[in-house]
Amino acid sequence: MYLSLDYGNRYIGIAATDSDGRIPYRYGVIDQKNQDPFNVLAEIIAKEHVTHILVGVPISLDGNETEQTHKTLEFIEKLRAVVDPDIDIEGVDETLTSIEAQQVLRHEGGDPKQEHSEAARLILSDYLKTVA
Repeated sequence: MYLSLDYGNRYIGIAATDSDGRIPYRYGVIDQKNQDPFNVLAEIIAKEHVTHILVGVPISLDGNETEQTHKTLEFIEKLRAVVDPDIDIEGVDETLTSIEAQQVLRHEGGDPKQEHSEAARLILSDYLKTVA
């Protein structure tokens, strides 16, 4: 099963695939102000039998790294240190997923609080197209 993360300074959006690893869906959001993200992710990984984690890495539109790029890469390294080494963790491009997530939620009349998990779902959906 795949898990996808949209890492932000406060919120981490989560998406996952169905048991066949084909259909991505919004899983939830971690509020880092109120929850330890590594404890929450460890519980999800165990519960859902996650084998592969994608983390969206922001790159500026001109192709350069940003301050958030570096924070996200640090998060990935911390995540690697706390999860089973057999779980594959991969950073993937998340360019414009937040904007697209906002548009999707506006179109469907969804809760704006789901923006982060929708961005994670979009990251996962794009990734699955490349491995299909």
